[in-house]
Amino acid sequence: MKTTHYLLLLLTGVLAVLPVLSSARNKGPEPVLTDRGQELKKTYSDQLDAINKEISAALPLIDGSKKDAFEAARTELGALKAPREDDAESVHKAY
Repeated sequence: MKTTHYLLLLLTGVLAVLPVLSSARNKGPEPVLTDRGQELKKTYSDQLDAINKEISAALPLIDGSKKDAFEAARTELGALKAPREDDAESVHKAY
């Protein structure tokens, strides 16, 4: 029984450390691009910029007062705390 607990603890520790190790492993030197690679990078960067501009132009304008009202409501909603079971019925209705 104790062996099972130790194994579970060890497995949990290993699983907790894996993301840290894998992200550190991916941080290597930037690869050096050939001339063709530089051309492709520029082409795809230009395409990505054009797509971003097209999407930004198609987005609707946001009314500042509506945005402020939304942010206030979201803040108020985030501040709500669920009532406990032993709270009065009026507290549950207000929630």
